[in-house]
Amino acid sequence: MRILVVSQYYYPESFAITNICEGLVRLGHRVQVLTSKPQYGFGQVPKDYQKITDEIVSGVNIHRVRTFARKRSILSILLNYFTFYRAAMHDIDQLPGKYDVVMSVSLSPLMSIAPAIRYAKKHHIPHLLYAVDVWPESLLVNPKIKPNRFIYQMLKRWSLALYRQVSQIVVGSPSYVPHFKQLVDEDRVSPKALVQPAMIETFGNEKIDYGDGFHLVYAGNVGTIQHLNLLIHAWKRTGPQDHLHIIGDGSQLSALKDIVKVSPFLHRIHFYAHQTPENLGKFLMDADAFYVGLHTPGIVGKTIPHKLIQYLPFGHPILGYIQGDGLAILKSLKPSFILQAKFANLPQLIKKIKSLDADKKAWIRSQHQQYYLEHFAVDKACERLVNHFNELIQRHKR
Repeated sequence: MRILVVSQYYYPESFAITNICEGLVRLGHRVQVLTSKPQYGFGQVPKDYQKITDEIVSGVNIHRVRTFARKRSILSILLNYFTFYRAAMHDIDQLPGKYDVVMSVSLSPLMSIAPAIRYAKKHHIPHLLYAVDVWPESLLVNPKIKPNRFIYQMLKRWSLALYRQVSQIVVGSPSYVPHFKQLVDEDRVSPKALVQPAMIETFGNEKIDYGDGFHLVYAGNVGTIQHLNLLIHAWKRTGPQDHLHIIGDGSQLSALKDIVKVSPFLHRIHFYAHQTPENLGKFLMDADAFYVGLHTPGIVGKTIPHKLIQYLPFGHPILGYIQGDGLAILKSLKPSFILQAKFANLPQLIKKIKSLDADKKAWIRSQHQQYYLEHFAVDKACERLVNHFNELIQRHKR
């Protein structure tokens, strides 16, 4: 099968679509990706990629369009979105070969799937949307964005028009299914849940040695809805040998560093730059536990955080301040380590983890890894995708 994938983000950026495309290649399919030059989490396009337009990585053909550099300012982010849209709309018609199906990946903003819609219509092939994000509802996590404002309502109408032009929608969180069923013609588009694989499934023996003490690790986006500020403020109630490690970048990173600068427990909180998938594993190997946070009203708050999926193969206990589908997963893993409001029980949960003996830790590791293999393994996601593709192709021929 010849598959065209449109995704603004791809390797070496830390997104699961890379594993999916490589998994499809392992199943014997030809995959062409249209994406941008990598910059998410890097602050600029890495030197190695500044002159690369076309490459093959792990059997996947990749075409990269040039975009405005994504930095911290809102203006640069908006320009990054717009220039990807414009460049991808142009370059998608220049790609060599013919394809049996198009898959687009929707992160914010939804306009990034427009090139896939255009290609599918022009060449009369089916288009599957993998909806990782819910747009424009994801904008509402910013308190400055109000649902009754003109700009939000305009984006909502535009998004609805885009959603209704795809052949099928698959989502990474089960709670998204009824949401999308309200937006589209269920008989034609039929939204369905699809397992989300982790960015990395295999990892070597190399690891960061954090030293003595207890080490809680967070790896991911450093934003508002992850509530890392609550975690840092609560850290003063933990013991002198308890360390917090925050790996990643995001809008709240500077604010969190400012909090830590004036904290008496400065030496127990550590920040690390965003890591590529190859490097991330060694930061997770030596953790004693992981933190995952996602707490916000609305449909976005029901998402399964990707970092929760990413943690599972490593097998360490997971402290969660989450809700919705992610909370359901944590509660199914025993023992559960669920943080209360304002992280009032953080010291107690750390004490509970410290008290685990070797047999209990081994049982937790086995349980987490088995849960991952049963629900989130890359091979499972790719096999289900291929089934969806075949159904769409057959339906399209009728």
